[in-house]
Amino acid sequence: MTFTITAERTFPETKTVALNEHIYQWAIAKDDCPAGLWISDIIAPPDAKGDKPVLLIVLFTGAWSSAVDSARYHATFIEMPEGE
Repeated sequence: MTFTITAERTFPETKTVALNEHIYQWAIAKDDCPAGLWISDIIAPPDAKGDKPVLLIVLFTGAWSSAVDSARYHATFIEMPEGE
């Protein structure tokens, strides 16, 4: 599946500061049903001098079957523009 992750800051005004089109390949067993995909965490790493700032986006997926439920984590990064 492909989706867009949008980063916005809300102070001093709401403004979109980064977009990332993300492709997520979700491998599940043939008879399992996807239950959902959620953003679990958004982590801004400590400032690193000389590096472009990034956000770490942690995704959580859940699937179910008649016998066993499954859950997995996946992460991606969004590069932030300078000064945001």
